[in-house]
Amino acid sequence: MDTRRRQRTYAIFAIVMAGLMGLTAILPALAPQTASQQAIQPTATPQPTVPPPPADLSAITFDNVYLHPSALYMVNYPDGWEPTRPSNNGTQVQVNFENNTALSIIETYIEFPAEPPANLQDLSARYDENTLQRGWSRYNSWKEVDRTLDTEQNAVVIDFELMLRSQTYLARHVAKLTGDGKIYVTRVVTPSNARALLLDLLAKAEASITPVALYEGTPVQWNGYYSAQDNMVVRYPNNWVLRDGGPGEPVTIEGSGQGVLHLESVAGTVIADEDAAREFVAAMRPDAEIRTVEAVERNGGSGFAVSYAYRTLEGEPQSAVAVLLNDAGDTLRVATVRVHNYDVDLLTTEPTVAAVTDAAQVARMFNLTTGLGFPPADEDSAEAAG
Repeated sequence: MDTRRRQRTYAIFAIVMAGLMGLTAILPALAPQTASQQAIQPTATPQPTVPPPPADLSAITFDNVYLHPSALYMVNYPDGWEPTRPSNNGTQVQVNFENNTALSIIETYIEFPAEPPANLQDLSARYDENTLQRGWSRYNSWKEVDRTLDTEQNAVVIDFELMLRSQTYLARHVAKLTGDGKIYVTRVVTPSNARALLLDLLAKAEASITPVALYEGTPVQWNGYYSAQDNMVVRYPNNWVLRDGGPGEPVTIEGSGQGVLHLESVAGTVIADEDAAREFVAAMRPDAEIRTVEAVERNGGSGFAVSYAYRTLEGEPQSAVAVLLNDAGDTLRVATVRVHNYDVDLLTTEPTVAAVTDAAQVARMFNLTTGLGFPPADEDSAEAAG
């Protein structure tokens, strides 16, 4: 009896185990596969939207004129590209023009190297990996793809591919060495589908860079003040600051405790001779001792420079020079430069200190802008970039 019961128990156990093993084989095949399939799907990478290149490049005209805040050069640029980040580090004056819709940049600058490159090979050597890295630091990565020494143009031409946020850009850098040792550089960046646009912008920008001959040989690091409304321009040391005024009103630019430049226009006034020049300064400064009066010609404008001196109520000496330029419409353009705590004739004394040298040179840099092709009145400069 016990034997038959044990046999029956074993049979039931075997049947149950067989059933469990069958279920183990069947259930995985019946389970939904969605989770495992989703886990191996690759994540889609968003692609940047690239604007189509312009169909008609002839419609891009460089009709706008930009005067660099140093007043050392002008460059033309097209509608849609806006001037940005002008700079002057004492050896290089630069400005960029950016078009956010076209994802394009035009960059122009002039270098004034202390030791100019002797030849194209020396010029090319200036643009090594470290120098180029600084120039392309805003991009995620860059690589040089071609470099040519153009002996006909006396230029180094370098082509690049740039990457920024998964977008590929093309760039070309053209550096031209001039006979006087300056280097004119033009760089253009466009999306990779707009090579024709790149070449067109580059050619037009290169052709439009124009140095201001009035200020050839003057200190590179100095700033400029320009007013089309008042038809005047002047350069001044970079540590002088525009304190007040602007186009159409008197302007005061001050140095660090030493010099002051004052600019103004006087309507209905013409200075015809030395006596009139003396009388004008005497009326402007009744306590002035007139030192020297000399005739001057400035960019087609004639007039007089008058040096004078006086003392403050505290007895401190003040030396000054007023440049009086007759302009069209019986308007007198006046620049007065004053230096504190020096009793000198700014027209005849050989300068021996920086403050006197700067003041005398500022007076010589005051000019009319007639015929120079500077920007129109609605684009008058304010204080120059540092």
